[in-house]
Amino acid sequence: MAASISLKDAGKALQKYLPYGGLAGYSVLTLHSVKVHPEEIIIGKDSRAIVFHGALVLSGIGMSTYLYTRPVFDVMQQPKSKRVLWSLFGSWMFNFGSLLLWAICKEICPKNKVIRAVVALSSSAGLVYIARDYLRAVDTLRWGIMAEREGGQEL
Repeated sequence: MAASISLKDAGKALQKYLPYGGLAGYSVLTLHSVKVHPEEIIIGKDSRAIVFHGALVLSGIGMSTYLYTRPVFDVMQQPKSKRVLWSLFGSWMFNFGSLLLWAICKEICPKNKVIRAVVALSSSAGLVYIARDYLRAVDTLRWGIMAEREGGQEL
């Protein structure tokens, strides 16, 4: 009997691995924002716009997937359209807020590409850490919501 993959399994795999792809895209976006272009070595200078926009799209898809799958949304009982809208909005605000921060960093950092890359990647790691920590704290609220629905019982 041949092994088969169901659509449910494929969906779970996408929900699990797309955020990692978004994180990779976010890292590339970080470097491009401070004018460090590592892909020039492999692809060439003509690919800057394609790589930047591809990284922006990949980051947006990954972050939206991560936000969409947060456990707190499961207990909020909102329509899926609202959940998608909130996820896209959160991803949009995170990515473009980060781009604004890196545009400022690009202006105040020295012209040395190594220093710019270190500053950009460390700031992006810090932003991702803070965002993940915040979302985990919000997810803990679901226990309170569930307890209220069950008549005030503590879980």
